[in-house]
Amino acid sequence: NVGKSLHEADLIDPAKALMAKVEIPLPTDVVVATEFSDSAEAVVKPVDQVGDDEM
Repeated sequence: NVGKSLHEADLIDPAKALMAKVEIPLPTDVVVATEFSDSAEAVVKPVDQVGDDEM
Protein backbone atom coordinates (compact mmCIF):
# COMPACT_ATOMS: atom_id res chain seq x y z
CA ASN A 1 0.00 0.00 0.00
CA VAL A 2 1.53 3.31 -1.06
CA GLY A 3 -1.30 5.33 0.47
CA LYS A 4 -1.56 8.80 -1.08
CA SER A 5 2.03 8.70 -2.36
CA LEU A 6 2.52 9.47 -6.03
CA HIS A 7 3.27 6.41 -8.15
CA GLU A 8 3.15 5.32 -11.77
CA ALA A 9 0.53 2.58 -11.99
CA ASP A 10 1.70 1.54 -15.47
CA LEU A 11 5.13 0.63 -14.06
CA ILE A 12 3.91 -1.77 -11.35
CA ASP A 13 4.11 -4.89 -13.53
CA PRO A 14 7.62 -4.08 -14.88
CA ALA A 15 8.77 -3.43 -11.30
CA LYS A 16 7.38 -6.78 -10.14
CA ALA A 17 9.12 -8.54 -13.05
CA LEU A 18 12.42 -6.91 -12.11
CA MET A 19 11.99 -7.85 -8.44
CA ALA A 20 11.44 -11.49 -9.42
CA LYS A 21 14.86 -11.62 -11.11
CA VAL A 22 17.10 -9.79 -8.64
CA GLU A 23 17.39 -9.11 -4.94
CA ILE A 24 16.53 -5.51 -4.13
CA PRO A 25 16.94 -4.45 -0.49
CA LEU A 26 13.83 -2.56 0.57
CA PRO A 27 13.23 -0.62 3.79
CA THR A 28 11.22 -2.21 6.57
CA ASP A 29 10.12 1.11 8.05
CA VAL A 30 9.21 4.46 6.50
CA VAL A 31 8.50 8.05 7.50
CA VAL A 32 4.93 9.07 6.64
CA ALA A 33 2.61 12.06 7.00
CA THR A 34 -0.95 12.82 5.92
CA GLU A 35 0.05 15.88 3.90
CA PHE A 36 3.07 17.32 2.12
CA SER A 37 3.89 20.46 4.12
CA ASP A 38 6.45 21.89 6.53
CA SER A 39 3.96 21.62 9.38
CA ALA A 40 2.92 18.00 8.74
CA GLU A 41 3.58 15.62 11.62
CA ALA A 42 5.98 12.89 10.49
CA VAL A 43 5.62 9.38 11.91
CA VAL A 44 7.94 6.37 11.56
CA LYS A 45 6.09 3.08 11.06
CA PRO A 46 6.55 -0.35 9.47
CA VAL A 47 6.15 -0.23 5.69
CA ASP A 48 3.23 -2.67 5.83
CA GLN A 49 1.26 -0.32 8.10
CA VAL A 50 1.10 2.74 5.80
CA GLY A 51 -2.48 4.01 5.84
CA ASP A 52 -4.55 4.97 2.82
CA ASP A 53 -4.40 8.63 3.91
CA GLU A 54 -0.60 8.70 4.36
CA MET A 55 2.27 9.46 2.02
